[in-house]
Amino acid sequence: MGKLIVFEGTDGSGKATQTELLCRTLTEQGVPFRRLSFPRYSEESSALIRLYLGGAFGSHPDDVNAYAASTFYAVDRYASYKQDWGEYYRQGGLLIADRYTTSNAVHQTSKLPEAERRPFLDWLFHFEYDLLELPRPTRVLYLDLPTELSERMMRQREQATHTTADVHEQDEEYLRRCRENAAFVTEYCGWTRIDCARDGVMRSREEIHAEVLDKLRDLLSMVQGIEVFEPAHPDECCGFGGMFAVEEQAVSVCMAQDKIRHHMETGAEYITGADSSCLMHMQCVIDREHLPVKTIHIVEILASQL
Repeated sequence: MGKLIVFEGTDGSGKATQTELLCRTLTEQGVPFRRLSFPRYSEESSALIRLYLGGAFGSHPDDVNAYAASTFYAVDRYASYKQDWGEYYRQGGLLIADRYTTSNAVHQTSKLPEAERRPFLDWLFHFEYDLLELPRPTRVLYLDLPTELSERMMRQREQATHTTADVHEQDEEYLRRCRENAAFVTEYCGWTRIDCARDGVMRSREEIHAEVLDKLRDLLSMVQGIEVFEPAHPDECCGFGGMFAVEEQAVSVCMAQDKIRHHMETGAEYITGADSSCLMHMQCVIDREHLPVKTIHIVEILASQL
């Protein structure tokens, strides 16, 4: 079977952006993958979703109960799996998804009293993963964004794309409940949380992407035959830093030498990470000094098991 990495998050948190950035990194590294996005609004299987979000069943999200609404989205995912990517996954392919069953967990659970949330999640995952036989995610990356910033990002998106908010996006109280509920769901399901804001300010997409890649390092433990060693001073800079490596070449090389030495002291054969420029800088020093170690990007290791 393959691997399924899912981006989930509050509305406006940048799920599509981070999906795009990860896919771009995989492409640059020559890693084969398929990209998924849910719901599939242009497909017939999403008809009930479009009616629901368009207000045909009521003008508020709570007008359709959590169980009914969840089946709308599950049917669309099932059709997608059967028609599009199921065989690719079964053959060991890598899939990157913008939303999945995880969206039902975040949005629909928020409609329920606290005492009913765990039973609903158990029903949801049994329904989609066991009865419909949809794949369980390998990793869920939850992008958390304060509701105030989420609303601001959605309004900006509407202006830029000349679109209108759906019944979910129009309801501020519903969005607030979704975010509060997401904290519980993230912990209950063991998802990986990434904070998209710091001190009330949205972090840059590049900074968030770097954290996404760092969080995926945990997947190395799933690769057969891999033993992971943590070097001394893992947060120490390699010394590249763009123009710094040009203007302070001697210092830059010394920093790289120190970092490489810390890695070699662990006995590791490869140095891995998510920053291509850092790995390139260290590999140049390794080649020049003929050191018995190599660099490899983390996605190359993960792809080797696909």
